[in-house]
Amino acid sequence: MKNNSTLFILENPYISELMLKTLEKNSYTVLENTFSAENSGKFNLNIVKEKDINLNDYKIYSNSENSVSLVINNGQNADISKYINICKDKAEMRKALKNVYPAFFFKEVLFEDLEKISVSDLPEKFIIKPAVGFLSMGVHKVNNHYEWENTVKLIKEEVLNPIENRITSTNPVIRWILTISKTLRYPSTFSISIIHSS
Repeated sequence: MKNNSTLFILENPYISELMLKTLEKNSYTVLENTFSAENSGKFNLNIVKEKDINLNDYKIYSNSENSVSLVINNGQNADISKYINICKDKAEMRKALKNVYPAFFFKEVLFEDLEKISVSDLPEKFIIKPAVGFLSMGVHKVNNHYEWENTVKLIKEEVLNPIENRITSTNPVIRWILTISKTLRYPSTFSISIIHSS
């Protein structure tokens, strides 16, 4: 079997035909799951069951962030899990880079405390977005301080009605954290990131 030290985890939402052809041609090992089964019909994929392997024996590649929890929860390599969490969580990334970019300001605030933020302490214009998320969901541009109150209402609506607002999660939201960070490139622009963990 070729390339048996590399494991591919295929997950929603999408995989290209080119990727499937490449996996077949090179006999790369593919973890068995619903998504790989659905996409293996016309391709001869080298499928393995999770119970038959040790994730730590492989270099892992995936087409989707949806496989991250599998790697974190089932891998025995604490360093890999730690680095994945840092890369996925903007607040953790900012903490990790704090000594490298000391002028890169950020502050974390619980979701429940959003309304308590003194908007006068923020710049006139800023962006607020999920620190853990994708596809620009939950991103809001605040053009002036007068828009802050309405932006907080929109964020709360998105959190409380995730399906109606395209923010989906298989786990209920337990806590949200707000990160305010001054960007290095545009000193008058701030990025405020809401981070959720389940």
